[in-house]
Amino acid sequence: MKTESIKNYIAAPLIVASYFLLVSVITLSFGESIFTVINYIYIGFFAFLGMYLYAKYPKKKKNKARRISMFAIG
Repeated sequence: MKTESIKNYIAAPLIVASYFLLVSVITLSFGESIFTVINYIYIGFFAFLGMYLYAKYPKKKKNKARRISMFAIG
């Protein structure tokens, strides 16, 4: 059985979460409302969570991770 490190599962979700955090900081610097910043952080967190769970869950539970992400972001 092949051992897999956490780095394989967390790199892409962290990049997506960092992108949304960067966008929220940029929108805050342009004087947008705090709701917009909170919204970007919320979307980034649940995109991170969905991608991480999708990569980590076994094949039978991947649909569950996708639905969690779609429900929270949608």
